Amino acid sequence: MKKPLKVAAFFLSLTLFVEGGLRATAIGDFPLYEANSEIGYIPKKSQSGSFLWRNDWQFNSKSMGAPEFTPNRAVDTLLIGDSIVLGGNTYRQKERLGPQLSNALGHAVWPISAGSWALRNELTYLRTHPEVVRDVAGVTFVLNSGDFGAASSWACEETHPRTYPVVLSVYLLKKYVYDWSPCGEALPSMQVPPGDWKKELREFLASEPARGKSIRVILYPDKAEMENPQALRDELEVHSPELVAQGIDAAAIRSVGRDPRWKPAYYKDVIHPTVEGMRVLAKIIGETEAPLALQHY
Repeated sequence: MKKPLKVAAFFLSLTLFVEGGLRATAIGDFPLYEANSEIGYIPKKSQSGSFLWRNDWQFNSKSMGAPEFTPNRAVDTLLIGDSIVLGGNTYRQKERLGPQLSNALGHAVWPISAGSWALRNELTYLRTHPEVVRDVAGVTFVLNSGDFGAASSWACEETHPRTYPVVLSVYLLKKYVYDWSPCGEALPSMQVPPGDWKKELREFLASEPARGKSIRVILYPDKAEMENPQALRDELEVHSPELVAQGIDAAAIRSVGRDPRWKPAYYKDVIHPTVEGMRVLAKIIGETEAPLALQHY
Protein backbone atom coordinates (compact mmCIF):
# COMPACT_ATOMS: atom_id res chain seq x y z
CA MET A 1 0.00 0.00 0.00
CA LYS A 2 1.36 3.39 -0.92
CA LYS A 3 2.13 5.83 1.87
CA PRO A 4 -0.73 8.29 1.11
CA LEU A 5 -3.19 5.42 1.22
CA LYS A 6 -1.72 4.19 4.51
CA VAL A 7 -2.07 7.67 6.00
CA ALA A 8 -5.66 7.94 4.77
CA ALA A 9 -6.46 4.49 6.14
CA PHE A 10 -4.94 5.45 9.51
CA PHE A 11 -6.99 8.61 9.85
CA LEU A 12 -10.15 6.82 8.73
CA SER A 13 -9.57 4.12 11.34
CA LEU A 14 -8.88 6.76 13.98
CA THR A 15 -12.05 8.65 13.06
CA LEU A 16 -14.15 5.50 13.25
CA PHE A 17 -12.58 4.62 16.61
CA VAL A 18 -13.30 8.08 18.05
CA GLU A 19 -16.79 8.14 16.56
CA GLY A 20 -17.60 4.73 18.00
CA GLY A 21 -16.24 5.69 21.40
CA LEU A 22 -18.28 8.89 21.52
CA ARG A 23 -21.48 7.12 20.55
CA ALA A 24 -20.85 4.47 23.20
CA THR A 25 -20.92 7.20 25.88
CA ALA A 26 -24.42 8.37 24.78
CA ILE A 27 -23.13 11.94 24.56
CA GLY A 28 -25.20 12.18 21.39
CA ASP A 29 -28.43 11.15 23.11
CA PHE A 30 -30.07 14.56 23.35
CA PRO A 31 -33.57 15.90 22.52
CA LEU A 32 -34.53 16.96 19.01
CA TYR A 33 -36.66 19.92 17.93
CA GLU A 34 -39.29 20.81 15.39
CA ALA A 35 -38.99 24.24 13.79
CA ASN A 36 -41.32 26.57 11.90
CA SER A 37 -42.11 30.25 11.48
CA GLU A 38 -45.06 30.20 13.90
CA ILE A 39 -43.54 29.11 17.21
CA GLY A 40 -39.89 29.22 16.17
CA TYR A 41 -38.96 25.82 17.57
CA ILE A 42 -40.26 23.32 20.11
CA PRO A 43 -39.12 19.93 21.46
CA LYS A 44 -40.27 17.09 19.24
CA LYS A 45 -43.21 15.13 20.54
CA SER A 46 -42.98 11.70 22.18
CA GLN A 47 -39.23 11.27 22.60
CA SER A 48 -37.00 10.17 25.46
CA GLY A 49 -33.40 9.29 26.13
CA SER A 50 -30.49 9.39 28.57
CA PHE A 51 -27.62 11.81 27.97
CA LEU A 52 -24.33 10.14 28.91
CA TRP A 53 -26.38 7.17 30.18
CA ARG A 54 -27.10 9.27 33.27
CA ASN A 55 -29.24 12.33 32.62
CA ASP A 56 -32.60 10.94 31.56
CA TRP A 57 -35.08 13.13 29.69
CA GLN A 58 -38.52 12.77 28.12
CA PHE A 59 -41.11 14.75 26.19
CA ASN A 60 -44.74 13.74 25.81
CA SER A 61 -47.15 14.14 22.89
CA LYS A 62 -47.70 17.81 23.86
CA SER A 63 -43.92 18.48 23.78
CA MET A 64 -43.90 18.81 27.57
CA GLY A 65 -40.92 17.57 29.54
CA ALA A 66 -43.08 15.07 31.37
CA PRO A 67 -44.92 11.75 31.04
CA GLU A 68 -48.08 11.64 28.94
CA PHE A 69 -50.45 14.50 29.67
CA THR A 70 -53.15 13.23 32.06
CA PRO A 71 -54.16 16.42 33.90
CA ASN A 72 -56.40 17.13 36.84
CA ARG A 73 -57.94 20.47 35.89
CA ALA A 74 -58.87 21.16 39.51
CA VAL A 75 -55.29 21.41 40.79
CA ASP A 76 -52.61 20.92 38.13
CA THR A 77 -50.19 23.64 37.01
CA LEU A 78 -48.82 24.36 33.54
CA LEU A 79 -45.27 25.68 33.96
CA ILE A 80 -43.99 27.59 30.95
CA GLY A 81 -40.62 29.20 30.27
CA ASP A 82 -37.23 28.93 28.59
CA SER A 83 -34.09 26.99 29.54
CA ILE A 84 -34.69 27.65 33.24
CA VAL A 85 -37.75 25.42 32.97
CA LEU A 86 -36.25 23.09 30.37
CA GLY A 87 -33.12 22.37 32.39
CA GLY A 88 -31.03 20.88 29.63
CA ASN A 89 -28.66 17.95 29.19
CA THR A 90 -26.78 18.53 32.44
CA TYR A 91 -29.81 17.75 34.62
CA ARG A 92 -31.59 14.49 35.33
CA GLN A 93 -35.33 14.53 34.77
CA LYS A 94 -36.11 14.58 38.49
CA GLU A 95 -33.72 17.52 39.00
CA ARG A 96 -35.52 19.85 36.57
CA LEU A 97 -37.84 22.61 37.69
CA GLY A 98 -41.13 20.91 36.77
CA PRO A 99 -40.59 17.75 38.84
CA GLN A 100 -39.09 19.78 41.69
CA LEU A 101 -42.11 22.11 41.71
CA SER A 102 -44.44 19.12 41.60
CA ASN A 103 -42.75 17.81 44.74
CA ALA A 104 -43.13 21.21 46.42
CA LEU A 105 -46.82 21.57 45.51
CA GLY A 106 -47.91 17.97 45.96
CA HIS A 107 -49.68 17.75 42.60
CA ALA A 108 -48.78 17.40 38.94
CA VAL A 109 -46.86 20.16 37.17
CA TRP A 110 -46.67 20.07 33.36
CA PRO A 111 -43.58 21.91 32.07
CA ILE A 112 -43.48 23.25 28.52
CA SER A 113 -40.35 25.09 27.45
CA ALA A 114 -37.44 25.44 25.05
CA GLY A 115 -34.04 27.02 25.42
CA SER A 116 -34.07 30.77 24.64
CA TRP A 117 -37.82 30.93 24.20
CA ALA A 118 -39.17 34.45 24.71
CA LEU A 119 -42.58 35.31 26.13
CA ARG A 120 -43.98 35.54 22.60
CA ASN A 121 -42.91 31.94 21.86
CA GLU A 122 -44.61 30.84 25.06
CA LEU A 123 -47.82 32.70 24.23
CA THR A 124 -47.82 31.03 20.81
CA TYR A 125 -47.79 27.62 22.51
CA LEU A 126 -50.70 28.61 24.73
CA ARG A 127 -52.66 29.99 21.78
CA THR A 128 -52.10 26.89 19.66
CA HIS A 129 -52.82 24.44 22.50
CA PRO A 130 -56.07 25.74 24.03
CA GLU A 131 -56.95 22.22 25.22
CA VAL A 132 -53.87 22.24 27.47
CA VAL A 133 -54.88 25.54 29.10
CA ARG A 134 -58.44 24.28 29.62
CA ASP A 135 -57.22 21.14 31.35
CA VAL A 136 -55.13 22.76 34.10
CA ALA A 137 -56.01 24.90 37.09
CA GLY A 138 -53.40 27.52 36.41
CA VAL A 139 -50.46 28.70 34.33
CA THR A 140 -47.15 29.85 35.81
CA PHE A 141 -44.73 31.83 33.62
CA VAL A 142 -41.02 31.89 34.53
CA LEU A 143 -39.60 35.00 32.87
CA ASN A 144 -36.20 36.68 32.83
CA SER A 145 -35.28 40.09 31.46
CA GLY A 146 -34.39 38.67 28.05
CA ASP A 147 -37.87 37.23 27.54
CA PHE A 148 -39.62 40.55 26.90
CA GLY A 149 -38.20 41.11 23.43
CA ALA A 150 -38.70 39.51 20.04
CA ALA A 151 -39.70 35.89 19.65
CA SER A 152 -36.85 33.44 19.09
CA SER A 153 -36.54 31.81 15.67
CA TRP A 154 -34.74 28.62 14.72
CA ALA A 155 -31.22 29.37 13.48
CA CYS A 156 -29.02 26.26 13.50
CA GLU A 157 -28.55 22.63 14.46
CA GLU A 158 -25.97 23.26 17.17
CA THR A 159 -28.42 25.03 19.46
CA HIS A 160 -31.67 23.25 18.54
CA PRO A 161 -30.92 20.09 16.53
CA ARG A 162 -33.72 18.77 14.31
CA THR A 163 -31.95 15.51 13.41
CA TYR A 164 -29.12 13.52 14.93
CA PRO A 165 -25.74 14.30 13.36
CA VAL A 166 -24.31 11.87 10.83
CA VAL A 167 -20.80 12.43 12.19
CA LEU A 168 -21.13 13.00 15.93
CA SER A 169 -17.49 13.89 16.49
CA VAL A 170 -17.67 16.82 14.06
CA TYR A 171 -20.93 18.03 15.64
CA LEU A 172 -19.42 17.96 19.14
CA LEU A 173 -16.22 19.65 17.99
CA LYS A 174 -18.25 22.46 16.45
CA LYS A 175 -20.57 22.78 19.42
CA TYR A 176 -18.11 22.57 22.31
CA VAL A 177 -14.60 23.26 21.00
CA TYR A 178 -14.54 25.60 18.02
CA ASP A 179 -17.52 26.77 15.99
CA TRP A 180 -16.13 27.61 12.54
CA SER A 181 -19.56 28.67 11.26
CA PRO A 182 -21.54 30.23 14.13
CA CYS A 183 -25.31 30.47 14.02
CA GLY A 184 -26.41 33.49 12.07
CA GLU A 185 -29.80 35.01 11.39
CA ALA A 186 -32.76 32.70 10.92
CA LEU A 187 -33.69 31.83 7.37
CA PRO A 188 -36.70 33.83 6.10
CA SER A 189 -38.74 30.62 6.04
CA MET A 190 -38.02 30.12 9.76
CA GLN A 191 -38.36 33.72 10.93
CA VAL A 192 -41.17 34.31 13.43
CA PRO A 193 -43.00 37.47 12.31
CA PRO A 194 -42.69 40.59 14.49
CA GLY A 195 -45.32 41.08 17.16
CA ASP A 196 -46.16 42.70 20.47
CA TRP A 197 -45.99 40.55 23.61
CA LYS A 198 -48.26 42.97 25.46
CA LYS A 199 -51.05 42.64 22.92
CA GLU A 200 -50.61 38.87 22.73
CA LEU A 201 -50.65 38.56 26.54
CA ARG A 202 -53.87 40.59 26.73
CA GLU A 203 -55.44 38.35 24.11
CA PHE A 204 -54.39 35.22 25.97
CA LEU A 205 -55.76 36.46 29.29
CA ALA A 206 -59.06 37.35 27.61
CA SER A 207 -59.34 34.02 25.78
CA GLU A 208 -61.95 31.45 26.74
CA PRO A 209 -59.42 28.77 27.85
CA ALA A 210 -57.69 31.20 30.25
CA ARG A 211 -60.84 32.46 31.95
CA GLY A 212 -60.99 31.52 35.60
CA LYS A 213 -57.44 30.17 35.61
CA SER A 214 -54.80 31.13 38.15
CA ILE A 215 -52.13 33.01 36.19
CA ARG A 216 -48.83 33.68 37.95
CA VAL A 217 -45.57 35.26 36.81
CA ILE A 218 -42.19 34.45 38.33
CA LEU A 219 -39.55 37.08 37.57
CA TYR A 220 -36.25 35.20 37.58
CA PRO A 221 -33.00 37.25 37.68
CA ASP A 222 -29.75 36.35 35.99
CA LYS A 223 -26.63 36.33 38.16
CA ALA A 224 -25.61 39.90 37.31
CA GLU A 225 -29.06 41.21 38.26
CA MET A 226 -28.99 39.17 41.46
CA GLU A 227 -25.69 40.75 42.44
CA ASN A 228 -26.81 44.31 41.58
CA PRO A 229 -30.10 45.53 43.12
CA GLN A 230 -30.25 48.45 40.70
CA ALA A 231 -30.01 46.11 37.71
CA LEU A 232 -32.64 43.86 39.28
CA ARG A 233 -35.04 46.80 39.37
CA ASP A 234 -34.13 48.45 36.08
CA GLU A 235 -33.75 45.39 33.86
CA LEU A 236 -36.17 42.81 35.28
CA GLU A 237 -38.68 44.21 37.75
CA VAL A 238 -39.33 47.17 35.44
CA HIS A 239 -41.60 44.79 33.52
CA SER A 240 -43.89 44.22 36.51
CA PRO A 241 -46.14 47.26 35.88
CA GLU A 242 -46.24 46.38 32.19
CA LEU A 243 -47.52 42.91 33.09
CA VAL A 244 -50.12 44.41 35.43
CA ALA A 245 -51.26 46.80 32.69
CA GLN A 246 -52.04 43.83 30.43
CA GLY A 247 -54.19 42.12 33.08
CA ILE A 248 -51.85 40.13 35.35
CA ASP A 249 -52.83 40.51 39.01
CA ALA A 250 -50.05 42.39 40.84
CA ALA A 251 -50.37 39.93 43.73
CA ALA A 252 -49.57 37.08 41.33
CA ILE A 253 -46.11 38.41 40.42
CA ARG A 254 -43.15 37.14 42.45
CA SER A 255 -39.64 38.52 42.09
CA VAL A 256 -37.22 35.73 42.98
CA GLY A 257 -34.42 38.24 43.50
CA ARG A 258 -36.33 39.66 46.49
CA ASP A 259 -36.44 36.34 48.31
CA PRO A 260 -33.68 36.11 50.96
CA ARG A 261 -33.22 32.40 50.25
CA TRP A 262 -32.09 33.03 46.66
CA LYS A 263 -28.34 33.63 46.42
CA PRO A 264 -25.65 34.06 43.72
CA ALA A 265 -24.20 30.71 44.84
CA TYR A 266 -27.21 28.99 43.23
CA TYR A 267 -26.05 29.85 39.69
CA LYS A 268 -23.88 27.39 37.78
CA ASP A 269 -23.29 29.98 35.02
CA VAL A 270 -24.60 33.45 34.18
CA ILE A 271 -28.26 32.42 34.45
CA HIS A 272 -28.96 28.71 35.01
CA PRO A 273 -29.45 27.30 38.51
CA THR A 274 -27.43 24.51 40.04
CA VAL A 275 -29.31 21.36 40.99
CA GLU A 276 -29.65 22.69 44.53
CA GLY A 277 -30.71 26.03 43.07
CA MET A 278 -33.51 24.28 41.18
CA ARG A 279 -34.77 22.83 44.46
CA VAL A 280 -34.74 26.22 46.20
CA LEU A 281 -36.34 27.94 43.19
CA ALA A 282 -39.13 25.34 43.16
CA LYS A 283 -39.77 25.98 46.85
CA ILE A 284 -39.98 29.74 46.26
CA ILE A 285 -42.35 29.33 43.32
CA GLY A 286 -44.46 26.77 45.14
CA GLU A 287 -45.34 28.97 48.08
CA THR A 288 -48.96 30.05 48.05
CA GLU A 289 -48.52 33.14 50.22
CA ALA A 290 -48.56 36.62 48.68
CA PRO A 291 -45.38 37.45 46.73
CA LEU A 292 -42.72 39.75 48.07
CA ALA A 293 -43.62 43.35 47.35
CA LEU A 294 -41.88 45.21 44.57
CA GLN A 295 -41.39 48.16 46.87
CA HIS A 296 -40.00 50.61 44.37
CA TYR A 297 -43.28 50.86 42.44
